[in-house]
Amino acid sequence: MQWLAVDLAARSLLGISFDAAKYTVEPRVFTADNIADLDVSQAGWESSDWFGGPEYQAELSKLWND
Repeated sequence: MQWLAVDLAARSLLGISFDAAKYTVEPRVFTADNIADLDVSQAGWESSDWFGGPEYQAELSKLWND
C-alpha cells in the first residue's frame, strides 16, 4: 500500500493525471483458515508474498523510471 501511496502523491505533486479507480486496494483479512501455506516469519513479511508478491513493485518502478 505504501508504494501506491507514494505513486499517487508523486503524480499529484507533478500534476500527472491518473485514474483514481486504479488506486483501490482490497483489504486482506488473515485467518487460521487462509494462512496455512503463508510464511508468517519476518522474512515472509518482507517478501511481499502476503500481498500477492513483488510484481506491483516492479510495475511501479518501471513507470517511475520511464
